[in-house]
Order: sequence, then structure tokens, then C-alpha cells
Amino acid sequence: MSSWLQWPINGRDFQRRIAVAGMLLAVSAAPRCEPVSRIQLQYQVNRLVDLGYENPQSSLEALRALESGSVPGADSRRIIEAGAGLVAADSGLTDDAHHAIAELERLAPVVGAIAHADALLVRADLETQQDQTQKSITDIAAAVSAYAPFCDFAIARDVRDCNSFNWFYANMFAGVDVSGQGANGSGAAAAYFAAAQDIAERAHRPDLEARASAFMAKLAQDGGNADLSNRVLQHAEILAERSGDASALEFVKIFRSMILTARGDLPGALAALRDAQEIARQAGHRRRTNDLIMHVVDLELKQGHPDLALAEIDRALADFDNRHVAYMKESLDADRIIALLNMGKASEALRALPALLDALDAKVDLAERSDYVDQLGEALFGAGQLDAALALFHREHQAILAGSDRKFEHLVLDHQAAMQAAQLAQRRKEIRWWSFTGATALLLLAIVGAILPWQRSRNRWLARANDALRDQSERDPLTGLLNREGLLRSLRTSARIDAFAGTLLLVDIDHFKRINDTLGHAGGDAVLQEVAHRLQSCLRDEDYVVRWGGEELVVAVLSPQFDADALVDRIMRSITTAPVSFQQRAIRVSASIGYGMFPLDETQRPLSFDESLAIADAGMYYAKRHGRSSAVRIAALPIELLDDFGGLPAAVEREALTGAVSLGIKRAAGTEEDSVAPSSNVSELPLA
Repeated sequence: MSSWLQWPINGRDFQRRIAVAGMLLAVSAAPRCEPVSRIQLQYQVNRLVDLGYENPQSSLEALRALESGSVPGADSRRIIEAGAGLVAADSGLTDDAHHAIAELERLAPVVGAIAHADALLVRADLETQQDQTQKSITDIAAAVSAYAPFCDFAIARDVRDCNSFNWFYANMFAGVDVSGQGANGSGAAAAYFAAAQDIAERAHRPDLEARASAFMAKLAQDGGNADLSNRVLQHAEILAERSGDASALEFVKIFRSMILTARGDLPGALAALRDAQEIARQAGHRRRTNDLIMHVVDLELKQGHPDLALAEIDRALADFDNRHVAYMKESLDADRIIALLNMGKASEALRALPALLDALDAKVDLAERSDYVDQLGEALFGAGQLDAALALFHREHQAILAGSDRKFEHLVLDHQAAMQAAQLAQRRKEIRWWSFTGATALLLLAIVGAILPWQRSRNRWLARANDALRDQSERDPLTGLLNREGLLRSLRTSARIDAFAGTLLLVDIDHFKRINDTLGHAGGDAVLQEVAHRLQSCLRDEDYVVRWGGEELVVAVLSPQFDADALVDRIMRSITTAPVSFQQRAIRVSASIGYGMFPLDETQRPLSFDESLAIADAGMYYAKRHGRSSAVRIAALPIELLDDFGGLPAAVEREALTGAVSLGIKRAAGTEEDSVAPSSNVSELPLA
């Protein structure tokens, strides 16, 4: 099972999912002449689900063929539909997955609530493939609860209806989903993974137990306990060797690579990844081999081997047909451009860039696309292609601004639909209840007296749950800050979307990719969390600090007559004075900041939030191009420059020299002077 169970090596195509575990097993076909038992049927369906990752259509055909050779009845159909749904969800076959979900829900009144648990598992799997993270978290938690009365030895009266395979993966899936939800999420994830280990051990499946143990090892590493991580990982390797299962061996090698990457041991990580790749190749796991190519390329680039990375990319594109390579083409194309830039072949890289950008424009998920843009932009900057890098970043910025409102509207509509459905269900319950109890007036009055307080309590609970759901959807899980949707909702509430009034800062952490490349993404996460904490310490409770995307953070102060320059002084000192501590290392951190007090000029028309943010964005890019570790305030500019957000940074640079744009620059202590001397309309402000 399944592409939701993928390893978190932060590959661009797998931002919110963990790398493919892979469970390819040899399948012994069921005899067609004799019906198979339910246990045999579960076993064969499980194997076909495993095979589905490599060849989904063949697995689906084989699952349908099993219907004629299995014990007749609704329960057999449930087992087969659940397997077909998982294969379809893993492979992105949306129509087939929805058909299986509908069939399982239709079977639930006949075979019991376990069919509903199967439907929830398939739905959560499909939602993960579609990057609907919050829905997936909700549905997989519900699936675990729904399976428990049939599968949990502590409470189940009879576990014969339980498919231990689905029970195992429901717990694993839940652990994966909550592991990225901060400290509380790590504790919940450990509980889910421990349950999965216990399920695998009871089922005498060392291959599955090895997978759960590998996740536990990664969780220990993320928590900073390297010794525990080593012990658990060694246990996982022993279990994988004992099982003799190639997929389990691949899986543990992948997690060893991931853990070594987090520790900064890139050569060791690459060696472990190549071991996994060779195991997959010998086992005939073609798609798994392809998956690993992207991560081999990533590690080669991080180690400064662009020539080796380029050779790996060329082999991948030459050796595999389009069906197997299409899902990672954008990743390979982006890595090719980065490798060419690192090799000094800028002209060839720039020729390939437009086709990749056209392909990225078709992507709906802005966060996924943003990861490509960040890495391409850093590579372009590193190769001295500043104009191309700025054009790329502003193209992406426009796409994010255009998509943020649509995403918020969809979120609101989803919440409204959920609440309407809950109210309709509640109303139907009330109608049935009143119909049943309407025989006698005295009894009716007694029930009214009892039910109204309960209903009011229930409504309050629903309101609190809805508020909590909204708050969760508007928070960044890494830093705990508001995210883009949270800030936009607050600005709409205060009527500042179309006419923004206040102080706005755009803070971009300098050389963030270098931190990730040197210390791994765990180091980058630690820097982001600490910078977020330092920003919050400089502000009041009523001010906003927002994770805008990647390493960019937005600060919004809505108070009038606010001293923006003094705030910037505090923020710059807070960020740069003390290094960030990570794994006994001291990381020096600085940031480039663009800011302004809005409206800039009361004689001009009011500026929208998008326009105000574009101005702060232009100030941030000016700071980037003139030494970093500085803050640039745009105090005045011609209003007509806002007709083109994408060209605004270049226009600010140009018009500052003519005096049409007024800038002020604050520099952190120890920062070099501008490589370009400022004009008479660009003033150096002291850092108080």
C-alpha cells in the first residue's frame, strides 16, 4: 500500500507525503475452481493491493476476477471493494476510488460498520493524493476509531472480521498525518506507530513491523534522540532481514538515508539510498527505482556533484518510458536546470526554463510549485542570473496572490457545506425523535425538558469544534503562526483588504537554502521556528506575524500612528544578535526586510492589501540586491508603478535613481555597504 506512505526527504513532488514504502510481494493466484475462505481472500486482496503500486490496472482486473472465486456474500464484496479502492486511490484513479467508497458505504448496513471504516481509509488515502491534508487527517482518525471495535484486542469481542492489513495501515497512516503537527503531533504519532508495531507483531509480519519501527526511528531522530533512533533503526533492519522481503529492506534503507540526511551525513545518506535503489532494481520494482532517482539527484546536487546529478537525470529519461517517468518529469527538468547552472551552463539552462514554467503553471498546488521556484531562484541567483531570478520570483508571487482568494473562498464553502450537513442531520434526528415520542403529551413535555439543555450544549460544542477547525486550517503547523488564509480572513473582517491601513513588513530569511543544504531540512525548520518566536517577542498580542510561504514571513500592525522604524530596529536586533542553536551548532541568521506605513500618501487613492504587500515585496528585493541583512522602507512612489506587480522591483530600483521613489535603508551590524551606491533619494537610516 501506498503512495501516502512515503519518506519525508522533502522532495518537491512529495511535500506533504512520505516516500513510497513499497510492498511488492509475489502473488499466488487463487484457484478458480474452489471458493476461497475469508482469510484467504483477505490475504490475496492484500497482496494485490501491494502489487497495485507497480501496475494498478492489472491489480484492479485481478481483484474483480477474485469475486468469482471467493465465498459469495456481502462481506467478500466488502473485502474486494476495499482493496480496489486502495489501489485506485494510491494511483490517482479518482472515479474508481469514489466508486469503491460508494459501494462500501452501501454495504455498511448489511455487513456492519467495518465497511464504513474501510470507506474512510480509502477516502483518506485519496485525499492525501489530492493534497487535501486536513480532510485526510480527519478521515483517517475516524477510520482508526471505526476499526477499533472490530480490531483492537483491548475492546473487540471478536476480531475475525478484522483485516489486520487495513488496521495496520490505518494506524500507520494516522501516525504519518499527525507527525507534522508539532510537539503534540509527535506524541500522537508515536502512539499510532507503536500500535502498528503491535498489530504487525500479533500478525507475525516482521516486514510490516520493520516499517513501523523505521518510522519510530525517524520520529526519535526528529526529537533529537540520536541514540534511540540508532537502536530502533537497527531493530528495523534486523526485522527486514528476517522477513526476506525486498520491499521492507528498501524501506529501511530509505529511512536510514533520511535519518543520515537529517544529521548532515550526506555521503552516508547517498550510499544508503543507492543500496535501496539496487534492492529495488534487483526485485524488479521499476516504479520504486524511479522514485529513488529523484532523491539520488537531490543528494548529488547537495554534495556539489552537478555532473553526477545530470548523468543520473539523463539515464532516467532515457531508460524509462513515459508512463513511468511522467509523474516526476517536472522534478527532473528542474533538477536538470539547477545542475546546468551549477556547472556554469547558464545559456542552456535559461533555454530550458520557459518550458518548465509553462508546465508548472498547470499545477494547482501553489505550495508544491513554490518549492520548485525557490530552488530554481536560488540557483539562478547563485549563477549570477539576477534578472532571471527576479522575474521568476515575481511570476510566482503574482500566482500566489491570484490563488489566495480562491483558496479562501473554497475553504469557506467547505465549512458552510459541512455545517449545513450537520444541521440537516440534526434536524432529521429531531423529527424522528418527535414522531416516536408524540404518543403522550406528558412524556413529550418530559423529553422536551431533558433534551433542550442537551441540544444547547451540543450546539455550543459544534460551534467550538467549528472554531477549532477553522483555527487549525489557518495555522502553520511548523511555527504555530497564522498562515496566509488566517491573515486574509482577519483583514476582511476589519475591512482592510481593499484599503489597507497600517504597517506592513515582508521578512525573508537570508541564505535559507544554504542552511537547508548544510544542516538538512531539520536545521531549516529550527531556524524558521526560532525566527518566528523572535518576531512574536517584538510585537503585541493584537499584531500579526504570519508564515507567508517558504522562508517568508509577514508582519502586519493595524494600529494608526505606529513607529514602524522602531519596530524594524527591534526585529533586526532580535534576528541577528544571537545565533540559532541546532544540534550543538550556532547558526548565524539574518533577514532582508521590505516595509512601509500605509497609506503612503493621504492625497493618493487608498492602496489594497495586495498593493501594499507588493510594495513591501519590492523593498525586500531591493535589500536582497544590495547586501542583504538590511531593511528597506519605501516611503513614496508614483502610483502608476503599481499597474505591474511583476515589474515593480525593477521599477523601484530604476526610479530610486531618478528620485521618483523615496527609500530608506537600515543595516544590521557588520553588514557590508551596497555594491551600488544609493541615489540622493535613498537614505541610510541609523539602526537605533
